[in-house]
Amino acid sequence: MRSLINFLSVILALSWLTASAQERIIDYSESNGLCTVTVTNKFDILPASGHAPIVVELSNGSNRERSWNFAFRSIHRTDSFDSKDSIVESSYNLSCPAGAKQRYELSVPLVSLLSSSIRSYSSYSNGTALKLDVYASGERKQQGSMSSMPQENNWPSALISNQLSVNNLSKLESELVTYLTKSSSRGHSSYDKFAGTFIAEELPSDWRIYSGFNAMLISLDEWRKTPATSQKTIQRWVEQGGQLTICDSASSLTTSQLFNVTTEPAELKHKGSTALGMGTIQFYQLNSTSSIKNKADLVMSMSDLADNTQSTQLANGRTSHDWSLYRSLGVKSSFVEFFVIILVLFALIVGPVNFFCFAKKGKRHRLFITTPAISIIASLLMIALILIIDGINGKGARVALVEVDPANHQFIIQQDQCLRAGVLVEARGEIADDVFISPIKMPVSDWTRVSSMNESSLRLKYADSENGKQLSGDWLLSRSDLGFYLEQQMPTRAKVELSHNNGQPAATSSFDKVLNEFCYRDAEGQVWWAKSLTPGKLTQLSKDEHNQKFETFLANNQKAYSETLRDRIQLLSSQNERFFALSDQPPFISSFEQISWNDKTSIITGKAKLTN
Repeated sequence: MRSLINFLSVILALSWLTASAQERIIDYSESNGLCTVTVTNKFDILPASGHAPIVVELSNGSNRERSWNFAFRSIHRTDSFDSKDSIVESSYNLSCPAGAKQRYELSVPLVSLLSSSIRSYSSYSNGTALKLDVYASGERKQQGSMSSMPQENNWPSALISNQLSVNNLSKLESELVTYLTKSSSRGHSSYDKFAGTFIAEELPSDWRIYSGFNAMLISLDEWRKTPATSQKTIQRWVEQGGQLTICDSASSLTTSQLFNVTTEPAELKHKGSTALGMGTIQFYQLNSTSSIKNKADLVMSMSDLADNTQSTQLANGRTSHDWSLYRSLGVKSSFVEFFVIILVLFALIVGPVNFFCFAKKGKRHRLFITTPAISIIASLLMIALILIIDGINGKGARVALVEVDPANHQFIIQQDQCLRAGVLVEARGEIADDVFISPIKMPVSDWTRVSSMNESSLRLKYADSENGKQLSGDWLLSRSDLGFYLEQQMPTRAKVELSHNNGQPAATSSFDKVLNEFCYRDAEGQVWWAKSLTPGKLTQLSKDEHNQKFETFLANNQKAYSETLRDRIQLLSSQNERFFALSDQPPFISSFEQISWNDKTSIITGKAKLTN
């Protein structure tokens, strides 16, 4: 009997662990009892930007194929009467064959919290919600939702593995409260949350899902249970700036136990850390009760990430009027005087001139013809003036930072773009399936729709298209200045290979375009350069004395980038065995093709492949 009770206790504990790490959004059976629908978020938290890992499980016990439409709405939720909620809508049509079960894994786009009030300490409940409506033929609409409070201004978005959270999460949250109380004169809110939880075996492989998070904590045992594709994605997330904390009862850990890295494996002891790309791997030891030692130190190490959250960068990294990409659009004038002249002329002509000249006494019946004609002509003049001033569709400028990852045969493209929309013939766009896109806060102006002084609510819509996702709603607004950040990981075989001849390096490029102003920092930090690299041609590099050419390169070619990407370029420029070059035709991410784009010369960077 006791063994049965123990067995049931274990089952209940495991069930509770699974339930606590995932958020059930909807779970129902249809009226005929033959079909069931379950929708779950793999994380029990919604980040302030990015995508959510949603699992849809369908069971069809009927004798015909069934289809469902899943309509998601990600909402910046406030209880304020002066609400400026933004909404991101996305929909998916999913089917299940007769007498079968089907599982779908979705990457659902979330609203980016750009409002200055999202983490306020007011009485209003600021946060995010993910709402879902499910439609099926012959069935009434089913609804479900989950909500999440944003984390503190001075605390990053983080995840902690399920098993590790059991003996540590509540104590880490207590340490977080202590840290926030000491570090902020405002104290802390009642919604302090150290991290969201996840199940290691269920970790997704879509990089966009991790983009809204800064830190991840996981035990070594759970890491070994993580799918290989997800491990690879997390490795790239760390290389792009994430912080991965591994916990184990052993006294040390080597990075080779986690990733296949080209650099020499680093050994980490308790509270030890090592850099991987732009990110960090940490090791913290567990005691005999699987509790993390030195929790206060762990909280302190994570606090440094707070200023680098994706939502913070989207809200604050591109608001300066000195941003040359935005300035390249020119100064927009409203030309009010022309409209005033037309209105004054219209008033004179439709009134006195019309009354005393066009429809004189005895011919007043002409007013029924002349007045509409004058009004139509005035309207056409106004329309023509608007078209002349604002143009059709609009113009924009974009610049990309392209990082080459030769080990994974990828381009990692981070793109800033700003545009001045005219009279839009079609207010739609299209992106590839694997692109992350978000509005950004722009410099303050009368025409900017999203800025620190104008936090307009946006209704952004995603829908499936032939080539990816169609963007509609408020993505494009006529006669407005708009800005966007885009990111994509694109497959490529392009790389730069380095060989040595009598101690002097030579480079060969497999890019399909010429790379200009090529600079390479070797393992000792010495920079070598060439005026250009022609595809397939071996080019001898010259020594850059005192690295002056490289410093000039950085100073002259960062101006078009936002503050966020300039900071990234500076960090990358300090890494050895990395090259930098310019491209007049980089691989830009396609979005709004009706806009006339002024493509800026962009920086290409990456690790060079060393050959004998």
